Amino acid sequence: MDPHPDLVVAEASALDDAPQAALADLLRRAGQAQGHPPLPEPQLLGFARHGGSGAPGRIVLARRGDDVAGAAFLSPAHDGSTVLHVVVDPDGDGDELANALIARATDVAPPGAPLHLWAMLAGPADDRRAAAHGFSKERDLLQLRVPLPLTRDVVEATRPLVVRPFELGRDEEVWVETNNRAFSGHPEQGGWTVEELHERLTAEWVDLDGFLVADDPDGKGLIGSCWTKVHRDRLPVLGERDPDPVVIVS
Repeated sequence: MDPHPDLVVAEASALDDAPQAALADLLRRAGQAQGHPPLPEPQLLGFARHGGSGAPGRIVLARRGDDVAGAAFLSPAHDGSTVLHVVVDPDGDGDELANALIARATDVAPPGAPLHLWAMLAGPADDRRAAAHGFSKERDLLQLRVPLPLTRDVVEATRPLVVRPFELGRDEEVWVETNNRAFSGHPEQGGWTVEELHERLTAEWVDLDGFLVADDPDGKGLIGSCWTKVHRDRLPVLGERDPDPVVIVS
């Protein structure tokens, strides 16, 4: 087997059927090996489910014939920057291939705009790799956990709030307005459109009973929302507050 796959640059929305299928298989295997999605949900929905059709941005494929050994995803962010994610075959030489993909993706990224490299489940090796390519650490996303039910003192210290489930056909526009106001200037969570919200609602885990909104008691609109993802395949069952569409505004 050729240890150096060909690095092919393509528009994400223009992938043919064969690389689409190989890419979806790569994402599936990488997710199983890591026990964690290899991409954030917007990209994962776009590529694992739709093969990239309609997805903006470019992709660098590391190809060995019809197989895809890795990929670098260049996606435009709402703030005008470009986001870079790299996924490699869990059974291959991940470090060497990841370096090659980052280098090629950096070469073909849109010029004149910031480029942000993201690493899922990042560790020291990811930090070293990023630094070797000239990236500097900007922020970490941390996962915090608490067992349920909450203790009585925590519950008693909270302010009562009337909530209801999100309603399709009623709440899309007002939710987007509230979300974008709460996350004004945020590169991932701000600047949503109704179309993007509808796309997220197609995810298999979505349960509208767990998508709670709070109406503004003094007028129209919402004062906040909380969208919960439940991992029912975990023991014990794990609930996650979805990191993109959660809103708390005052």
